[in-house]
Amino acid sequence: MDYSYRAGGLATDEILAAIAGAVRISSSPRDAKRQLAQARAAVDERLAEVAMEHVLKRLEREPRDREALITLVLLGVEHPEAAASLRISPRAEALRLAELLRGEGSLKWAAELEAIGSENSPKQSPAELLRPRVGASSRRDRTRVLKVAVGAGLVLLLLLTGLRRELELRTEWAALPAAEAGDLSSVRERVSKLASLLDGRGLWLGMPAVAAERLRLEGEMRRLARVESQREEDSRLAAISRSVDAEEAREKALLALEAGSVREARHWLAYALERGGSEWAGAGGVSRDLVLLGGELSSGGSHAAGGAGVTR
Repeated sequence: MDYSYRAGGLATDEILAAIAGAVRISSSPRDAKRQLAQARAAVDERLAEVAMEHVLKRLEREPRDREALITLVLLGVEHPEAAASLRISPRAEALRLAELLRGEGSLKWAAELEAIGSENSPKQSPAELLRPRVGASSRRDRTRVLKVAVGAGLVLLLLLTGLRRELELRTEWAALPAAEAGDLSSVRERVSKLASLLDGRGLWLGMPAVAAERLRLEGEMRRLARVESQREEDSRLAAISRSVDAEEAREKALLALEAGSVREARHWLAYALERGGSEWAGAGGVSRDLVLLGGELSSGGSHAAGGAGVTR
């Protein structure tokens, strides 16, 4: 259905029925003048320009529609300003329709339409009489071209905006800190940055590649975490083993003192301190015992009583 006029919702068929409904070209032409007069009287001033636009659309589809042609002529005669705004010549349309009807044998109708054409705009030039309804069509063509151009411009703008955003995101991606091979901290940092690059950014062309890298690095991060965890566990077990060895060495040092062998006691205490390391809980006591035993040796004491002050 064609565009409606205001709230009335009148479409082309209704306009034709309202204006050209009184015209019966197929009937006896004896009352042609009266029928045309009735049709002219039915033209509503409010419908003039918009009604002609409806009728023009109808004629674009059906250029030999006689009722539509008559309606266009009557609207243009009664409302010349509306016709001029649409670049329509009622005189030329009336003469064209008269020629069409004369060719069909409707001479009376042709004569009445020629009379309407003669009384309307007598000062029109022959060029105006022969000019077809190109004006309105040209205006609609220009409107369509303008719409297409505007649409193409919007599409181009969207493409350029999307391209600029794509370049900005790819630049941001390239600037992220690199993940060093075997370095859990750097891998973890890049995974976090990639997640920020993906979250809340909407769709962009580089998303699949970023997501793939993130997935790969997350797998590497889990592997490195397992390696580090194993390393820490191995270190913990090694520390326990060293602590046990140090404690056993200290016990041997005490047994050596009880047997009166200060030299052997010093040997085992030194070994305990070396094996246990500075983080060993007994390191401080063993160090004091070594100092004590060293003092006794320097004073010439070599009896079992020299071990009386050794820490247990």
